[in-house]
Amino acid sequence: MPVTGLYFIAETPSPTSTPIYNSVLDRLQKRHQPVHSGHYRLDHRLHRNTLPETASAPSFLQYLELPHLSPLPFVLCGTALITLERDFLHVLKSKLGGVWTHRQQLRADGVGCDIEDFRVRVGRLFMGEQNKGVVLEVEYLPVDTIAAGEPVLRDFVDGLELPWAGKWFFGSGDRGKEWTVMDTGRAYCEMLRFR
Repeated sequence: MPVTGLYFIAETPSPTSTPIYNSVLDRLQKRHQPVHSGHYRLDHRLHRNTLPETASAPSFLQYLELPHLSPLPFVLCGTALITLERDFLHVLKSKLGGVWTHRQQLRADGVGCDIEDFRVRVGRLFMGEQNKGVVLEVEYLPVDTIAAGEPVLRDFVDGLELPWAGKWFFGSGDRGKEWTVMDTGRAYCEMLRFR
C-alpha cells in the first residue's frame, strides 16, 4: 500500500485572510495541475469511558469513517485498532452504550486529486459549525515504508510553499515495515484526538 502522511493546519480566524482551504487548493492547481479524483470525507467521534472519577486514567474510544480508504469504520480503543462490521457496531452501541460517553465529533469535507505519483486529499475539518483547520492527506504511491516515503511527502508539501505552519502525522508504527490501511487509520486517530 502507498505510504500516507497527514498534514494538519489549524485555522487562525482573521477577517482579512483567505481561508486556508482555498489557498491550499489554489497552490495545488497552480503548481501541479491535479486531476480531480472525487469527494473526500471523514467522520470521527471520540468517546470517554464512564468510570468513576476515582479511576486512575480515563480510557478513550475513537470511531473513524474514511469511505475512500475502507468501507468499514475504524475503532481505536487503547492501542488496539480494528475495523468493525456495521451490524456489530450497532450491537456495541445498543449493549455497551452506557460504558462510553460522547466527547467530540469532527467531520471533514473536501476533494481528492491525483498528481503523478501522489494522491492528495484536502478537506476542511469542522467540530459542529466551527472550522478547526485543514487536513491534507498525501499518499506517495511508489514506496511502501514510511522510512522511504516520509522525506518525499515532506518535500511535496514544502514545495507548495504554504504560509502557515502545520503538523505532520505518520502514525506510531515501525518505520521500516510495510505501510497498511490500518497505519493510515491510526495516523488519523492520532491527529484527530482532542482537536
